[in-house]
Amino acid sequence: MVNKFNKLFNKPAPSRDINIDKDIILYLEDISVSFDGFKAIDSLNLYASKNQLQCIIGPNGAGKTTMMDIVTGKTKPDSGTACLLYTSPSPRDS
Repeated sequence: MVNKFNKLFNKPAPSRDINIDKDIILYLEDISVSFDGFKAIDSLNLYASKNQLQCIIGPNGAGKTTMMDIVTGKTKPDSGTACLLYTSPSPRDS
């Protein structure tokens, strides 16, 4: 499954080591995307940890959908690094 997610991103992995000690599963670092000269996202940094809920809010045209398109691999960023780490679910404590 990890290879399936890695194929979604054509950008190379960050040159530095990714710190997985903090259970961060989504890294978006210095992401920029433009469409026909319009800068939809400019230098976005976002980190999401395991078991964390984050809500992305903003006005129309703020780049929310574009950010999700980058996470899913639908849109390739012009610059920056997108990395989604997948781990198999662990059984819940009873």
